[in-house]
Amino acid sequence: MRVILLLFVVCAVADGWFFGSKKKEKCFGELGCFDNRSPFDNTKGCIPQSPDEQGLQLALYTRKNRYFPQWINIDTNYDTAGNTYSITNSHYTVGKRTYFIIHGYTDDCLSEWVANIERTLLETGDFNVFRVNWQEGASPTIYDQAASNTRLVASMLAMFMRALNNIGTSYGDIHLIGHSLGAHISGQVGQRLGGQLGRITGMDPAGPSFDKDNCDIRLDKTDAKFVDIMHTDAEKLTKLGFGMMRPMGHADFYPGGGYDQEGCPKNFGDHLFSLVTGGIKGFINGAACSHSRAVDLFWSSFTQCHYTAIPCANWADFKAGKCKCSDATPCSRMGYYADPSLHGTFFLRTSGTPPYCLNLLELIQLKLGVSGFVGYNKQH
Repeated sequence: MRVILLLFVVCAVADGWFFGSKKKEKCFGELGCFDNRSPFDNTKGCIPQSPDEQGLQLALYTRKNRYFPQWINIDTNYDTAGNTYSITNSHYTVGKRTYFIIHGYTDDCLSEWVANIERTLLETGDFNVFRVNWQEGASPTIYDQAASNTRLVASMLAMFMRALNNIGTSYGDIHLIGHSLGAHISGQVGQRLGGQLGRITGMDPAGPSFDKDNCDIRLDKTDAKFVDIMHTDAEKLTKLGFGMMRPMGHADFYPGGGYDQEGCPKNFGDHLFSLVTGGIKGFINGAACSHSRAVDLFWSSFTQCHYTAIPCANWADFKAGKCKCSDATPCSRMGYYADPSLHGTFFLRTSGTPPYCLNLLELIQLKLGVSGFVGYNKQH
């Protein structure tokens, strides 16, 4: 995420926008064949790089190894080799709920937000938790190449989950948690497994290259039994927005209307100011602020915040106080404790400082001026 803006700019002039793209196809054995014909022409002619080039890794954490991961071979038939494990000689336990945390563009599984969610999951319950590392595949200079790479990563993960299913793991016990491009990897895995996964949580799914009607290229509600989406940076790319506004899941949550999160720069002028005062790093971090907020909101939803969200058609109606919770239209909770039985679009307000839910004083002040329920801090 630290160099995301510059790489997006490179992507805008690369591989096909001005010169067109050639038809290509690559096959990788049991992982399948990949071409750039419609609908997979969304990445400007790019097709996935090879498994060796992408270097997919899985780090397993359980309550038996909270601080030292077991690096798992994708092919579960392998025996222990060096510092890697097969599922059968690891701490993985069939029958326990299993989570996969999947990062996005230019990110990796050692990021603080990945570690925060993994550790909090293990504090919450006795689970199997995989950190998915596709750092090499997520790091090409051209963004569209990384976007295309998601297809092969999804095929590899789907193959691994079939192996888990073969040893007794129920697909319904698997929950994928993906940010940005990781959200679309989650959707493609779910599609390959026929929508049998228990749940997919998409944290601000990437918009560039994916904001199209065709569900074959992106996360959508057919990919799991319950798909919940958090939209935090739904502006167009021309306004430095990296997410998308369209509803995609069973439950779509729009904190702050889905864009320009509290505490983040809200316009291009703010970003230019950060470039002058904070240099290029501050400029890039500011541009990605709202996009990254989704992972913080999800993490804080475990214990720190009770994000109550109102069912509503749009942000304007929510701000005008036209929407409310009732027996017929109950509120839902955004984040880890989202109710799988409540579907639709939900809106709420959040704070601009960690943990991003409103404290009691802010809640009272807001209620005096604006109708609507909001997330509140459980510590108050």
